[in-house]
Amino acid sequence: MKLVAAPEHLFSRWDDPEGKFNGIPDCFNIDASGHGFACHPNDHYKSWPREWTEQEIELDVYLNSQSQEAEIAGFLATRGACLEDNKRTADAFMCFHWAYQLTKDKRYYQEAAKLQHRLEQSRKLLESIDERERMEAHKKPYEPKVKRWVSPRAAAKHAANPNAVNATHGVSCQCFHCNQDRAAAGKPANNNGFPQAPFHSPQFP
Repeated sequence: MKLVAAPEHLFSRWDDPEGKFNGIPDCFNIDASGHGFACHPNDHYKSWPREWTEQEIELDVYLNSQSQEAEIAGFLATRGACLEDNKRTADAFMCFHWAYQLTKDKRYYQEAAKLQHRLEQSRKLLESIDERERMEAHKKPYEPKVKRWVSPRAAAKHAANPNAVNATHGVSCQCFHCNQDRAAAGKPANNNGFPQAPFHSPQFP
């Protein structure tokens, strides 16, 4: 018993032209997809369930008794089509790729190439989205999570150039400008000899 493919259809075939099974050479089709049992000749499937396309005629892949490899490839291709319909493009590509590796059938190669192109386009789209998001995140100004003391000089510098690096200084900053601002404000000196930056303790009701 062999499996035979027609456009959008599968049927069985008793294929023993040399009579190896019971000594009687015979070959006939077995189709049980309709009402009861039917033995249609090959010409029946050239117009049913649909007419063949010119490409299918040139490929000459239908109405041949399939090998075990061809049967497995056909099942893989059917699963690949279902996966593609469910937007699982990567899994569908692998099914058609394996089907082609088994049979070298050009139909499976064409499907695999189409899905590979679609995967490549999706990968490029995702990369462009990621790059755009990284650029947008890089443009956002730095926002400290805690409120920090800012010297008047640093505040003026930040107002003139909001994107400047280190435009705001913390309460423990010991740079020249912050020390000058503390001295001008008459802040008490700390243990290091520098005027201490103001510290505001939390207020509780």
